[in-house]
Amino acid sequence: MVLIAFGNPSEATLRLLSQAVAPTSRAHAGTGVGAAWAARACETAIDVLAEVDSLEEVRERAKTDWSLDS
Repeated sequence: MVLIAFGNPSEATLRLLSQAVAPTSRAHAGTGVGAAWAARACETAIDVLAEVDSLEEVRERAKTDWSLDS
């Protein structure tokens, strides 16, 4: 689903992602943050599908690289 949703996101989707990821920055004026986040999500999804990393490694990367708590 990540690859379908973020594989070729629209500018509106990238703008919404930018606003959600960095609401207090200049994200409101552009799509750069959203584009970076979408690209990172796709890279991770591809790694999972290719079984490059174990599920635990992906979770740890999400916690450290993406600042997620769970």
